[in-house]
Amino acid sequence: ATSAGAGTITVDGTGIITTGAGLATGINAASTGASNIAVLNTGAITAGNTAGSFGISATSQGGNVGVTPGSTVQGAVGVEATTIGAGTVTVDVSTGITGTAGDGVQTSAVGGLNTVNQTAGTIQATANGINAASTGTGGVRVNLTGGQVGTSAGTPVGGIGVNANSTGAAGSVFVTGNTVFATLDGINAA
Repeated sequence: ATSAGAGTITVDGTGIITTGAGLATGINAASTGASNIAVLNTGAITAGNTAGSFGISATSQGGNVGVTPGSTVQGAVGVEATTIGAGTVTVDVSTGITGTAGDGVQTSAVGGLNTVNQTAGTIQATANGINAASTGTGGVRVNLTGGQVGTSAGTPVGGIGVNANSTGAAGSVFVTGNTVFATLDGINAA
């Protein structure tokens, strides 16, 4: 689903999505304008394993972006959610998310708050479990109140468990931790 304007994009399917193993994305919701985007799919998603493939990709050029998977999501990067300007990003995880050749959850925002909430499920990845960034004044908030990042000490995520960083002139970083199994730092908040 794509938009060049400021209209809302909503993806709320219930079916299972499976793509080829190469360069392929399960759900691509993109706006070259300031559209608000909501991805609420409840079916399992299995997407490509090649770099550049996403289970879910939701990107806007200034609108608010929300992703709430209702079932398992797998791709080279499990979930990508980004916006610029004053737009906010919110990803709510309550099921299994897997990044087979990258991050499990990868988010970025500029002037709006970047939030990742995990209440259940396991995030597994070859790179960082959660990689949440702010490059402006919006800040980053990661709330791990349930579930876990990494499967076990024997099967951790391949990079940092939770990488939450703000590189703008302002913008706070707040992380509430829970169970994390990581090859590198468990939680990096900077």
